[in-house]
Amino acid sequence: MNGNLVRQLATLENGDQAPTEAMQRAYVAGCTELLTAVTSWGTINGTALAAFNAVLGKHSLKPPAVAGPALAVPVCS
Repeated sequence: MNGNLVRQLATLENGDQAPTEAMQRAYVAGCTELLTAVTSWGTINGTALAAFNAVLGKHSLKPPAVAGPALAVPVCS
């Protein structure tokens, strides 16, 4: 996903014209993949993490420290 988006940026930076339809479709595909990853990460850090921490608590184990801000959800249009 990262490589795909970096290639698109490099291609756009080297051109003096507006992106072609194919470039725009590639961007939307890459952005949609990023959106899926961000959404999955949010689910893992929400409901799934809460359930995991509850199981740890039942066994007198400390939940892992979670650091960092929430990821921004991309707009793919």
